[in-house]
Amino acid sequence: MGHGNITREILNNISCTSKVFAFEVNKDFCKQVESEISDSRLVIINDGAENIKKHINENIDSVIGSITFSFFSKEKGMGMGIIQDSYDKLVDNAYFSQVL
Repeated sequence: MGHGNITREILNNISCTSKVFAFEVNKDFCKQVESEISDSRLVIINDGAENIKKHINENIDSVIGSITFSFFSKEKGMGMGIIQDSYDKLVDNAYFSQVL
């Protein structure tokens, strides 16, 4: 989520019944975005995307990630774990995009 730039654009382009789950490990960024974006469709989660299954119990229609995979250890397989866990939550014919 960072400073919420991509999140704002997503919110500007989704339906009023959609929901955005935004993961961010930096608590200060979470507080900043929470104070700047007042939108009931936004759910800010102060945790890493590797814990998607812990926080999201429903299936999802799309994933837009801006994950810096170079920070993750190859030995732990965290980057691929995030992709797999996200994929597991997607409904059929869903959308996955990784923003570079």
